[in-house]
Amino acid sequence: MKYSLILIIFLFSLDSIYAQPFFGIPNRTAIGMLSACSTTGKFSPAVNSPDDNLNNPLQYSQTRVTFYGDSRVDLMNFVPEGTDPAAYLVPFTNSRYPGFSFYLGTFYGMASLDYYLGINDTSWNVQNFAKSGMTAQGLFDYLDYCLQIPEHIIASNVAFEIGGNDYLHNLPFLIFMPWETENYVSRNMNNIERIITRFYKKRKNVLLIGNYATISYSFFFGIPKDGKFAFESLNFDYVASLALTGVVNQDKFKNFFSTVGDLLANLPNIISPTAFPSGDPLCAGGPPGIAGVYFCWLQTNFKAPTSMASLAMGFQEQRYAEMIARRQPYFTNNQLTLEYASPWHLFQSIETPEPYVVNHNLMGDLIHPNSSGMAVWGNFISNKIGTLGWKTVPTPSATPVTPPSVPTDDGGEVVTNPPEGPDPLTLLLLCYFAGICH
Repeated sequence: MKYSLILIIFLFSLDSIYAQPFFGIPNRTAIGMLSACSTTGKFSPAVNSPDDNLNNPLQYSQTRVTFYGDSRVDLMNFVPEGTDPAAYLVPFTNSRYPGFSFYLGTFYGMASLDYYLGINDTSWNVQNFAKSGMTAQGLFDYLDYCLQIPEHIIASNVAFEIGGNDYLHNLPFLIFMPWETENYVSRNMNNIERIITRFYKKRKNVLLIGNYATISYSFFFGIPKDGKFAFESLNFDYVASLALTGVVNQDKFKNFFSTVGDLLANLPNIISPTAFPSGDPLCAGGPPGIAGVYFCWLQTNFKAPTSMASLAMGFQEQRYAEMIARRQPYFTNNQLTLEYASPWHLFQSIETPEPYVVNHNLMGDLIHPNSSGMAVWGNFISNKIGTLGWKTVPTPSATPVTPPSVPTDDGGEVVTNPPEGPDPLTLLLLCYFAGICH
């Protein structure tokens, strides 16, 4: 029961590490109102922008790609919506690092999405409509409504990543009933299929961006702990290493690493050495047999609760290739593009072969990447966008061409009908198994 309470407290605390969208992004909480969808006249104040020479507008004539997603992309906005930049940069200390000052921005993005994508000129830019806390269901609901609104003006190319929050929001069920994971993954895939269909029917080229692991339990190194192979909350080691290099704010970060290539080349110099735990007596005192296995599973997830989110995202990732291959012919036949880019391998731990264990040097906290992680992600996605030819405007044909008709089919969409929640009998058996019901 003690561990259950700890887990519940942790889950409620997750919201504290979600970012909020950049100022002026359409508000998804106002579904049903025009203001929820309109993207016209949306510009970010220069004070919030690390790219003052561009004023970092959400939309202008050079926009080539519109991004949707959750906090992993939203944090690349640098300053959360509704946050006073001065307050966001208020220094605080940590007893493990005497003499160092920290502020929230240094744990996450220190520049804009444009920077991480390597956009160092004014010839093209992107819209970042990612929103912290967004789920696959929420993104589908938002697009299902807003794509019908003429004022929701976006680029002809869209990129999105989604799904992690669906698992984080349902961690209690996934941890206590891991056999239900398949249903949760299927529900996520259904919503992703429907999102792709909505873009297809609006004649948008689509890049589906895969996810990557979180800070997780490792069979090699045990439970993530501060001062050992990872950390429990914020990645102070990473930020302290930046400070030792003299990179203490966004301007110095961008000046020190004039390009993403510079940052990638210098990663070994800004990541501090780590020590590893000798072992963890994780499941001592548990019951024998299958009950002991279950006891060990719960103990592991109580101490490293985001591990299950990593596993579930990995299961979801394995389904993407089949879905993309199945749906690409429909896009091709309608002169559209559907592609998939998976950064998972770039974020895998370099110290263990476990695919669900993230490289903690690239993370700002348990879930979100730090500036280096964002640069790794951005470099990979930017290269993919380049191969798709999305960085340039297609040369119009000299001969007028009749625009293709809007597709009326579902573009190869396949959805299933998983149960909406845990089976009541499963809940009852679990209740008896845990000794709660008598």
